[in-house]
Amino acid sequence: MTDIVQLFSGIGIIIDDEINVANSSIGKIALSFKEKHIPYLSYEVLPTNEEIHSFHSASFVLLDWKWNTGASDEFLLNDNIDFIREFHNVCFAPIFIFTNESPDAIINSLKNRGVYSDTKNNLIFVKHKSEIDDSPKLYSAIEEWTKNTLPVYILKEWESKKRMASNNLFQDLYNLNPDWVKVFLKTSTKDGVDTAFELDELLFENLHSQMTMMDLANVPIPDNEELNYNASEIRDVMQGQRFLHANRLSPNMIFTGDVYLKNVEGKNEYYINVRPQCDCIPRNGMLLDNVELFLLKGSEKTIDKCHYSKKDGSFADIETRVTVFPIFHKAIQFELGEFSIEKFSAMKELRIGRLLPPFITKLVQKYALYMQRQALPRIPEEATKID
Repeated sequence: MTDIVQLFSGIGIIIDDEINVANSSIGKIALSFKEKHIPYLSYEVLPTNEEIHSFHSASFVLLDWKWNTGASDEFLLNDNIDFIREFHNVCFAPIFIFTNESPDAIINSLKNRGVYSDTKNNLIFVKHKSEIDDSPKLYSAIEEWTKNTLPVYILKEWESKKRMASNNLFQDLYNLNPDWVKVFLKTSTKDGVDTAFELDELLFENLHSQMTMMDLANVPIPDNEELNYNASEIRDVMQGQRFLHANRLSPNMIFTGDVYLKNVEGKNEYYINVRPQCDCIPRNGMLLDNVELFLLKGSEKTIDKCHYSKKDGSFADIETRVTVFPIFHKAIQFELGEFSIEKFSAMKELRIGRLLPPFITKLVQKYALYMQRQALPRIPEEATKID
């Protein structure tokens, strides 16, 4: 497991009205960060929303709970809850509440406001200041919590690898040619493609190739007997793996794998774009609305009709069909023979998400085979009977 100090490298945020009080508990904690060479910003009052929006790259937050402002406990609670929600809107990072109040009382308040759960991993860690008044106690407590809050550990480990790969990528490109951006833009502009899209593709592909694997050697990953999750929870995670919701998609980009939903006379009809990505980019002044989508039609099916193979852990589709599962907890069967062409302008308001690689890659490959299929004579049913 990566050292906890390395994991939380980056800018920290400390919010406590006693941050500048000599020998205060939070002062000792801040000193431990200095000794570990961890930079931080300090606030004696809660930051404004405008300031919070600048915290998108923060590594962590240390938040005091009760302020010496004379305000009522209810008023302070509302302010703290508003800060937590606003911060997590802009940054997926842990908030460590180190307080002189009762940790249990604070946790109950957080639960009552819907920002803390007993049954799920939380991005909030509550400790009494007396329990972490020196550096060893502080880092031991954070390390133990981080190891048992796997989303935070994975976030920090992945960020570390991504940061290193990103730095290496830009150094390599700069060393090859300090004007590499201009050279690339000249080439892509001449090709008539969206230069922003091409530049994104260049950086993402290279970044992925440069990243090294995360260190999970000492992470307490549970065995299968402990992973007692119901079907709905598993489907949620599966969907996150293979399907991106429309609210996370750029309205100005079309991709292979975009999924659209029409409701026709009370029946849901699904359409997935299988047009090659390079043809989904407007060229030479074409409007995005005029780009044509190559769509396959699909419909919802119950699982018992999808021919699930326990041995392979997949659906045994026939050569004219592809089953995608799950999309909003449903199995969608796309028929490779039901093909249509529509302009993006007619479909853009109906987009519900995007099927991600390698799942869309498999669907497109199967469609390509379908387009080149060779019909064979039917095998008579009588011929399959063994004498």
